[in-house]
Amino acid sequence: MPADTIHRIDCPGTPSAVWSALLEAGLCDEESRTLHLQHADVRLHRRSTGVGVRGRARWMGVPYRVTAHLLPVGASTRLVITGREDARAVALSALLRRRARRLASRDLRRLARATCVQSARTAVLVRD
Repeated sequence: MPADTIHRIDCPGTPSAVWSALLEAGLCDEESRTLHLQHADVRLHRRSTGVGVRGRARWMGVPYRVTAHLLPVGASTRLVITGREDARAVALSALLRRRARRLASRDLRRLARATCVQSARTAVLVRD
């Protein structure tokens, strides 16, 4: 069973503010319901505004399921982004799967950090 890649980060702001930051950091195309990351595009399947999102992506041809959840924690919001190799990827070579996992982890970590930075910018603008 392949391991998940999980990234947790506490971002300033409400879940709705962090949601907007997530879509902006992921260069979301509302028409195609797609987040554009550095090495892959995440096609969004289920969205619960201000709560979370599910989608699918391919890194180096390896299919992944991606989720993002927003959890209120006091005055901030915890963003949890996971990427899990799809069960159909088992037939692919181990080397390809390792490289894809490294890229997926890197992209999802960058998305989490960019979301938090964007959320912090928004919080500063609202405060001023």
